Amino acid sequence: MLRSVSSQFEEIETLLESRNNPIKESVNKSTLKDLIEYLQPFKDASDALEEEKRPTLPLVVLYASALRKNLEAAPVSAVEAVKIEKLKARTRHFLNTKLKISLLHNTATSLWPQFHQLRMLPEDERLEVYAQVRELLACIIEAMSQGGEDETNNDVREPALKKRCLGLFLDWCDEEDDKTPTDEMEEYLHGKKEY
Repeated sequence: MLRSVSSQFEEIETLLESRNNPIKESVNKSTLKDLIEYLQPFKDASDALEEEKRPTLPLVVLYASALRKNLEAAPVSAVEAVKIEKLKARTRHFLNTKLKISLLHNTATSLWPQFHQLRMLPEDERLEVYAQVRELLACIIEAMSQGGEDETNNDVREPALKKRCLGLFLDWCDEEDDKTPTDEMEEYLHGKKEY
């Protein structure tokens, strides 16, 4: 809606002037542009997370991190800096209180091959997620060993083609690492495990 108002701003302004409407004095085109630019990442995140034909669970951590990073960025213009900064502060508070990232979100993101190193998270959170995933793996392995012999699919598949990283998250795509893996999780994280 704001984009529509912005694209027709001159016509709206002309119409308001012709009617001697005092509302026109409270409308500022630069503030409107700043607000549209400010809201665009939220619209992009909302559109991506509402996708119905692709899995979106791994995107929650990525978009939450991207939005938080965007809220830390410098204001768009010096004139509107105070208004936008107040809005950013309120939005940061809202994101921190309302958007709760769970183990499920972090695990889903860590299982996405392009982001399994979780470079979007601070080191302490990343290590905590790895520890939780290791615990989950241990529980799964224990449950499988107690279940006895089961029918598994031993078909060997060709490796899937490597997909390119999503443009918005290029900074967080995994990097090659020569570290020697110490367990199955480390093998997965550093691409040493073949499935």
